[in-house]
Amino acid sequence: MASVDKSNTPDDELITRKAAADAAFDSWINKKVKYDKGLVLLSSINEDRLLDDSTSDELGKDWNKKGQSMKEITFESMLTSMVAIDASLGHLDKPSKDTKTMKKCFYNYCLHKWNFENTRLSAEVFQSLSSNGQGMCEKKGEKLDEEGKVVNDFEVEYYLPSVKYLFAKKPGPNDNAKIALRKALTPDQRVYNSIYTSQFKKVWRGAARRLYTKAKREFLGGGGGDKENETPKSKSNTKDDDGEKKDGEEEEKEGNDDKDENDDEEDDDSIGNDVDPYTISPETFNVPNWRYQKFLFTSGIAVMTKMLEEDEDNAKVKASRKDKEKTKEKDQAYEGFVKKKDMLKIRVPEEPTKVVGGVWKPPRLDFSMGKGVVRPKKLGIPTNTLELMRGSGLKYMHALKKGKQGLDADLEKCKQALLADGHVFAENFEDDSSNSEGEGDNATKKFKAERSNNKARKLKKIADEKRKLGCKKSFQLWRTRKEMCERALKSLDAVDRPSVIFDFDGQDEANAHWIEVGQKLKAIDRNLFKDWKRWTDGFQSSYKCTVMWNYFAPRCCDVHSASYSDIRDTLLKLLRPGINYKKVFERQCLKKWLKMEKQAEEQELEHGVKEIVVAEFKRRDARRTDLGKTKEQLSELRRGKNKSNDPQSFRRNARQTDAGKSQKEIKKFLETREFDDMNEERLKTETMENMELDKSDMRSILKELGIKVEPEQLRQLMDSFDSNGDGTVSKIEFLEFITPESAGGDTRPVVRGDTSAVLERMCIFETTCHDSGMPNAFVVTASKKKPKTGSEGEITQLGNGEYRLKTMLPELKRAKQILLEFGFDVDGDDKISKPIGCEIATWDKLDLYADDSGKGKKKKKIIGNDDDDDDYYGSEDDYNSEEEEEGGGDDDGDDTTKTSLRVRKQKKALARLMEMSSENRAALSLKAMMDKGKAPPAPQLWVSEDDEIDGDGYGISVDSLKLCWKAQPGSFVAFFSLELSGPLGSKAQQNNEFSEIFRDPPDADHDGRFNYFVESLEPNTTYTFRLRAFNGFGAEPYTRGEFTTRPSAPACPVLVRSGTNTVTLRWKFGEKNSGHFSSMRRIVESCGSSTNGTVTRSEFMLAIDMHGKNVELVGFLKSALVVSGGGISVYDAIESSDDEYITIHELDSYEQELAETSDTTARSSSATTDLTRTRYVVEQCTSQQDDTYEQVWRGSAGEAVVKNLEQGNSYRFRVFTLNVDSIRGDPSETIVTNTLLDIPAPPRFSKLSGVGSNFVRIGWDDEKAMAEKNCKLRTSGGGGGGGASAHTKLFAEWTKSGGSDSDGGVNLEMAFSEFDSSRNGTVEGSDLYRLLQGLGVQNNEDRLREAWEVLDNGDGSVEFSDFEGWWTSKEISYLVKQDDGITSYRGSRNSTEITGLKPNKIYNFRLRLSSSNSYSKFSNPLEVCTLPLPPNSPTIIAVTDTTVLLKLYYGDGGGSKFQLQRKLIKVLSSSRKAHSAAKKYIEEGWVSTYEGSNGLVKCGNMLSNCIYQFRAKAINVKGGSGAWSDVVLSNTSENRVVLRAASAPEVFTIECTGDVVTGDLILFTERLLNMSVDGSINGSCGGRKNNGNGNGVEFAGERTVAARVLSRRIGSTTQSQKVNNKRSLRMEVVWSSVSDRKRAGGEVLKEGVLIERDEGCLFNFETFRAEWIDENLRVASKDDAKCKAFLGKEMKKRGAKELNSDASYKTCKVLSQVEGNSLFKALITMTNEFGKIRIQFKTVSDGHDQMVVP
Repeated sequence: MASVDKSNTPDDELITRKAAADAAFDSWINKKVKYDKGLVLLSSINEDRLLDDSTSDELGKDWNKKGQSMKEITFESMLTSMVAIDASLGHLDKPSKDTKTMKKCFYNYCLHKWNFENTRLSAEVFQSLSSNGQGMCEKKGEKLDEEGKVVNDFEVEYYLPSVKYLFAKKPGPNDNAKIALRKALTPDQRVYNSIYTSQFKKVWRGAARRLYTKAKREFLGGGGGDKENETPKSKSNTKDDDGEKKDGEEEEKEGNDDKDENDDEEDDDSIGNDVDPYTISPETFNVPNWRYQKFLFTSGIAVMTKMLEEDEDNAKVKASRKDKEKTKEKDQAYEGFVKKKDMLKIRVPEEPTKVVGGVWKPPRLDFSMGKGVVRPKKLGIPTNTLELMRGSGLKYMHALKKGKQGLDADLEKCKQALLADGHVFAENFEDDSSNSEGEGDNATKKFKAERSNNKARKLKKIADEKRKLGCKKSFQLWRTRKEMCERALKSLDAVDRPSVIFDFDGQDEANAHWIEVGQKLKAIDRNLFKDWKRWTDGFQSSYKCTVMWNYFAPRCCDVHSASYSDIRDTLLKLLRPGINYKKVFERQCLKKWLKMEKQAEEQELEHGVKEIVVAEFKRRDARRTDLGKTKEQLSELRRGKNKSNDPQSFRRNARQTDAGKSQKEIKKFLETREFDDMNEERLKTETMENMELDKSDMRSILKELGIKVEPEQLRQLMDSFDSNGDGTVSKIEFLEFITPESAGGDTRPVVRGDTSAVLERMCIFETTCHDSGMPNAFVVTASKKKPKTGSEGEITQLGNGEYRLKTMLPELKRAKQILLEFGFDVDGDDKISKPIGCEIATWDKLDLYADDSGKGKKKKKIIGNDDDDDDYYGSEDDYNSEEEEEGGGDDDGDDTTKTSLRVRKQKKALARLMEMSSENRAALSLKAMMDKGKAPPAPQLWVSEDDEIDGDGYGISVDSLKLCWKAQPGSFVAFFSLELSGPLGSKAQQNNEFSEIFRDPPDADHDGRFNYFVESLEPNTTYTFRLRAFNGFGAEPYTRGEFTTRPSAPACPVLVRSGTNTVTLRWKFGEKNSGHFSSMRRIVESCGSSTNGTVTRSEFMLAIDMHGKNVELVGFLKSALVVSGGGISVYDAIESSDDEYITIHELDSYEQELAETSDTTARSSSATTDLTRTRYVVEQCTSQQDDTYEQVWRGSAGEAVVKNLEQGNSYRFRVFTLNVDSIRGDPSETIVTNTLLDIPAPPRFSKLSGVGSNFVRIGWDDEKAMAEKNCKLRTSGGGGGGGASAHTKLFAEWTKSGGSDSDGGVNLEMAFSEFDSSRNGTVEGSDLYRLLQGLGVQNNEDRLREAWEVLDNGDGSVEFSDFEGWWTSKEISYLVKQDDGITSYRGSRNSTEITGLKPNKIYNFRLRLSSSNSYSKFSNPLEVCTLPLPPNSPTIIAVTDTTVLLKLYYGDGGGSKFQLQRKLIKVLSSSRKAHSAAKKYIEEGWVSTYEGSNGLVKCGNMLSNCIYQFRAKAINVKGGSGAWSDVVLSNTSENRVVLRAASAPEVFTIECTGDVVTGDLILFTERLLNMSVDGSINGSCGGRKNNGNGNGVEFAGERTVAARVLSRRIGSTTQSQKVNNKRSLRMEVVWSSVSDRKRAGGEVLKEGVLIERDEGCLFNFETFRAEWIDENLRVASKDDAKCKAFLGKEMKKRGAKELNSDASYKTCKVLSQVEGNSLFKALITMTNEFGKIRIQFKTVSDGHDQMVVP
């Protein structure tokens, strides 16, 4: 009792009350959180769930077996969840009215959101309804008799289809009693509300029953009828049942039935009527409260949360679906818009010359490319999109609207405008509204028809072709004229001048000579006047030269004149490109027609405009006279009576005839029809077509076009177009000149050169004299009155009454007198003769718009006549028969120059000039040759590539060159001198020193050879030669040449490295290195006792050292270093090798390694010394038997990487050299290489116990399938060289063409027969090594032994069949190696077990494949970490009532972390409650309580006064765990253990002297110092008391601390960033006290505070520790940290990957004894992975225990 009273202290009661208060507060908080969570979830559920009538069957979800609707399922789930939340709050069983429950909240929620359907009513409730209310109910089971009365009305069931809670309207402040009564609920509505409330109570109770049933299944696992599992009711439950019964009775009074038939159907297990579902609690099912609460949370809040998540997901789905629908609508709208725009799309022609943007600035005087000088007077308004967007540079444009049937809109107008201009595009015929295939074909047909029938397009195409042809002809003519002008000027200098002829032959001959030269020069080019005048050299005056030059043929008109012409400038102003003159002309005609109609209306004529038209044509007929005379002249011209060659007269007569015919037709048209029968529309068309414009009309047209002309210029235009002299211009006359139909349309083309082509079609003699050719010889004046009779000149009257006076100028008379002086009669009287035509137009008949459709002779069509094809002014033969007969025989030039009359005349004139100057030219040439002789030019020099031997027995080899030469054409050479300088880069070549090596011919008595063999040269070396030609005049500069000799065969290539589809070959090494290794190979072959290329190392070294001639070789071996041997020399590497024999293959490997290490130096030196720019070519053998090769690589390096090979196959290669001239040298010896197999996948663990502490079971994929693929090409005929593909061989076998015997470059039979000395199909065993080496196999002792075991037939020889079968076999062997090179497995199995490994160590295993001819690279490593050994059994440090403190130690090999488990096995207490609480923990068995790397573990949450078992296991870095340790027992204390300062003497019983380890509970004292500066107090473990010494520090007391050591740390970083080696302890405070609570009361450390102290300072005062429970298992090593620091320090000095420790006890016992006692217990020796000692020291403790410390 005393102990009990002692335990019930006031402090304990206070703690108990506080714990109870905390528990109550936590419970309140927990309930509040649940309640708030329920409200939030209830308000967040989507209300649409309660309106969804879709059933589970319709939605395809298996919610239940009743096919409920979605809203019913949602309501039931929400109801059950609310019941579960109320149960978790403890409000399910009759809560008070003020208690906030989920039932009340859900009831209020349902009042507004939920309607009950098919609610069953009792008879009393049914009767309480009014007739209307009863009419809304459904009756089931009602039976009527014959009279219509109800039989057995007690069996009738009444159902209300839907019941909803109704709310009365709130009365307003101004409502009277009647209005308020109307707003109140009716009796039926109140009954409905009572039914709703009763139904809610019923479903709430049903939900509680379902929850009870679910809990029973969860916790008891039995049905509701199992009475043994039922919980007896308490009194309180009985009272609650009574209360519930009362509620049921009230509900029956209100008309509700308390029995729900559906409840029994919904519950699979009935809980019995005697069980109240509202009394559910943890005690009901005898389960812990946490498990009960978890069940309620799962049934309540979790269900609501899941519903909320489903609502969110559904909302996201709906939003996504809505977004997709919107996107789809947008896409459809956009597609519709695009489709509509595509229907309105128009393809327009490109306008590359138009610049979009910017300000258009009109140019000055540029008529060529459609740029007007001034803008038009009127600008037309665009009538469609095409006109509006013209010049925008767009390729496509869209119309504004598409027309309907019968009505054309903007789209149709634009397309019609394009077709009218000749632009036919397929895109404009596509109709997007029609998708059928037939309509698409119809559009294509329309396009093709329009393309072929469009007139404007045809005209443009023909005009473009004619323009191109005309431009080509024009250029040809210009080029021909230019060449002839140059030749004519050269000949002119050689022609005798007139003064020379005058001196020898007189004046007449000189004049004739002077005139003839002038005529020929003008016939060649009329621009050579200045050259002719210069050649005259004052023989005649300049004026006479000008007169005569104008008279010489060809003579020109005003248009073709070379001098200035006013009429030509006027025509140029009119010829503006890009203008539709036809449209302008017709517009002016329309104005005249409208004027006639207006005149007819004003005069009120009977027949209207018809009378005016008839009168107009009669006046025009009256003005025209002499039409019959014109016809008679034309007929005479056709009969040949008129011999005048006047093209202009032909044009004029033809136009007059045409005009007459037109007038005749109009008259006939008007006379043969009565006015009453006339068609006014046709009259208008015919009248406008034949209408003629006068001067005023022409002025209006020019003004509309924006062309300003003077009156004189307008007169010139009218006279130019008026060919019949009536003073008017017809449409045909005007348009045929301005825009001929053959120009490509009605609009003038915008092409360069078109203006000149149009002017070529017209000849006008107005101011030029056609007889003398003098320009500006006449002056033409116009007047309306007839000039006086005395006026000089020719007077002409026009049909409109105007007169033209043509007056001769005095200069013309003077010119004619000069012509008469030289015998030329040009009508010397004063009468003006008629023009006879323009000769330059006749000569240059190059008409770009002529009709060339006819064949044979070309005829020029009359301008202005489109109907009568028989009206021509003649052909070329009619006018120029003499000229064509004289010059038609020329064959020079092309077709254009042959058919050109002017070219023929030019050639004839040039030939005459050449003839006149031939003698002088020959004399000048001879004089120049005699006076200006020169040496022969530099000859041609080249090297011959012909390998044939000449007659003297010389042939081209690697040390000779055959040089050839010849003289330049037309040069005279006496002999050639060949000189040689030296190799390229030599001193002679750099100093340009040459010496003669050959003279061809050697003297005048021999003939030249023109070639020479240069011998004794170096292979593949470039030499510099020079050649010079001599004659009597000396020698010209040398011809220099650099030629390279043929290269010699390179060294046999050496395999540097191999890959699966590549091999690297090297054939270029240092010459000295190659020589030294060749010497060593010869020593091996000579000293070897056998023929397999091996010799013992002692014999080899002795052979090198004995011979004096090998001194240089020995020096080379001692100076050359190899990297594989650790940087030692080749000499040391050969001498120190463990292998007894040395092979040629080993020497090859050394040579390759030296070549690789010196590759950089070799490349750099090669770049500076290889001046010949040598190229190497690597060839792969495709058939060894046929000796055929193909090129696979080309380059300048001495190493090549051959790619695109097949894995595991054999290949044969050779190398040859190409010099700088691409001349090929001899090939090298061949080498056979084998590509590697594919790198295998890394090994894998075996499925059964793959890893142990000292073994590993691994496996790998079976590579036989891969080997079959690799070896399928290696047939019996060859070694699998890969030269022919598999399908090629199969096809060859099928066709029996023998192609299947292709060896692919490595013929196995040929290689075998090379070592078959006896020719019996066998090879001696001693030759097997060389045979494999010849086949490219990298041999070693193991590989050779394996091959011999397979191939040996018992007699020491190998047969070919056996060798072939082994070589072509598909067997693969496997090799597994560790990282350190140790072979772990070799064999053919695909799995193995590797033993002898160390625990907790990482190993890397790699796999390699090997076949008969190849192998693979090692695979990626399989990293394996062996399992650690079981750790030592856990060491128990301390125990409380609820915790156990343990210390864990690794076993040998250590580990990465621990895993600790505990197990409750027994309860020591006799309390039934304790046994009940521990029952479930006992059933759990082993439970993991800790996993980590810290060896100090504190296990908590344990039951008091119980026995526990503990075990541990170690886990490596890969997560692999070893075996469990031994089990250790520990029992918790019965009572709570509280460590206080008062119990320190009983707890801390062991004094510490520095032996502190982690887990110790230590007691130490430290001083408290008061810092007087800031008043703070600091703790310090060192020093003694100091009451003040003036340094500002005051002793404040001592602090005693009890703390648990958690960890130890060695070294700490100070502020100065210097690392010290002090050891510090990190501890957790258990309790502390101070000596002076007044001064240092605030320095008491609270329990649980973490502190850190220097370990050395702890022992300044007395330090004690508590005893461990397993004190005997405590590792009493005070130097464990020192040992770690020591080992780490030593290992920094000596490197090692691992350390192996060994403890020797005998050494210390024998050698380290003092008076018979051992000072040390063990000698620790540590070795690295190679067995070399790295650390050795003595220890005072047991060696194994010392190494256990982690």
